[in-house]
Amino acid sequence: MRPATHVSASGKSSLSPPPPKTCIARLVTRVSTSGATILIIAISSCAAFLPRVSIIQAAFQRPGVAEAEFERDVRTTVRRFLYGLSGDAPPSERWHPILPDPQASPLNSAGNSTSLPSWLSETDIDLYTAEFARTGFRGGLNWYRNIDRNWELLAAYSGASIPQPTLFLWGDQDPTLEVAGMSRWIERMQQFVPNLRQTALSGCGHWIQQERAQEVNAAILAFLQRL
Repeated sequence: MRPATHVSASGKSSLSPPPPKTCIARLVTRVSTSGATILIIAISSCAAFLPRVSIIQAAFQRPGVAEAEFERDVRTTVRRFLYGLSGDAPPSERWHPILPDPQASPLNSAGNSTSLPSWLSETDIDLYTAEFARTGFRGGLNWYRNIDRNWELLAAYSGASIPQPTLFLWGDQDPTLEVAGMSRWIERMQQFVPNLRQTALSGCGHWIQQERAQEVNAAILAFLQRL
């Protein structure tokens, strides 16, 4: 297995193993200061750790199907995902990771509000729409299709711990928390990340850096200052 490349704040790179599969959060940034590596992680993307009943995995496995649906109207897809997974969407317009119908659309109940939350503008939608219209969605979707292989490659790190000081930020209204056992994974995280500090953002959904930009920045700076 090829180890990951770690780039320190000084710009020097070194080799380090990938995080263990027991870590249920996406790496947002990794920096070095005073000789210590610091991981800052967030629950912005945790699909790799959802049970196989999750529609987000099942719906994306067949190449071309999700692409066709998402690319039929890129702007609507972007708008619905950003809004439907946010803490601003009411229950009737929230996106859900699990539905009883295996043939349900990945967009399922995600709303398409006529007005956007304060943290999201039409200019933002324009940018995302232009980029996904240019690239398509296949590159991102292929990550989900490689989940089994990624899991196998990380098998050697099963049960390993992350000793570095770590900050975990998550929104308490993230729809992925609907997955059975997800809250328990968060509770157990300290077993594998002993130097963990957690901050739950009240009323925030999946897109924490956008929905709560000032709070996220403040939490990261406070975390770094305490090291």
